[in-house]
Amino acid sequence: MANISTLRRRSPGRGPRPHDVSPRTRTLYAERELRGIIRRGKEPSDAAHRVPEVIVEEVTRRIVFLDIDGVVAPIRQWDRYGDLDPACIQVLNEIVARGRADVVVSSTWRHGKTVAELQEMLEAEGFTGFVLDKTPTGAPGADRGDEIAAWLTEHAVDGYVIIDDHRDMGELRHQLIQTHSARGLQPADAPLAIAILMRPTTGGPSR
Repeated sequence: MANISTLRRRSPGRGPRPHDVSPRTRTLYAERELRGIIRRGKEPSDAAHRVPEVIVEEVTRRIVFLDIDGVVAPIRQWDRYGDLDPACIQVLNEIVARGRADVVVSSTWRHGKTVAELQEMLEAEGFTGFVLDKTPTGAPGADRGDEIAAWLTEHAVDGYVIIDDHRDMGELRHQLIQTHSARGLQPADAPLAIAILMRPTTGGPSR
C-alpha cells in the first residue's frame, strides 16, 4: 500500500491551484487529503496532559485509467465526437464508488487540459468521483498501454483497471475492460471493472 505522503505528491505544475477549481472540486481534494489519514489514538490518564495521538495510516490506492471517446462519450457517428453521455458517466460513478478508486485520464482529451479542467468537464455531466492525474505523453510510436505503464512506473497502486474502446495495451491487456465504441460504458461492465480493481497487484507495470 502507498503511504499518504506518496499519494499526494505531484510533479510541479501537475495539480490544480485552489483558486483554479470550483468549490466542489476543492472539497473533493480536501476529502482525499483527510480520508482515512488521521484518527484519535490512546490518551494519557493525566487529564492535564490529554493530547490526542495522531497516527498516519496507509491508504489503499486504486486507479481507473479512463479513455473518453467510445467510453463515456460514445461514438455514434464517425464524424462526430465530443458528447459525454450521462448514462455512461453513471456507470463510471458506480465503478469508482464501489471500487474506492480515483481516475487517471488516459484519453487524448487530456492534451491541452489541466487535471482540474478534466475534473470539471466530467462533473458537468454528473461525475461524482475524483480525477487524480493524467497519463504522460509517450514518445513517437508509443501506444496508450506504454503511457499507462509509464505512469505506473512512477506511482505505487494497489489495483487498477483500464477502460478503453481499443486494445493497444500491450502487456497490460489483462487489466482492460474494452467497451464498444458506439455504446460506451455499460452497466454490465461495472462488476467486471470492479473485480479487476479489487484484484491484488504486485510489482511494476509488467504484472
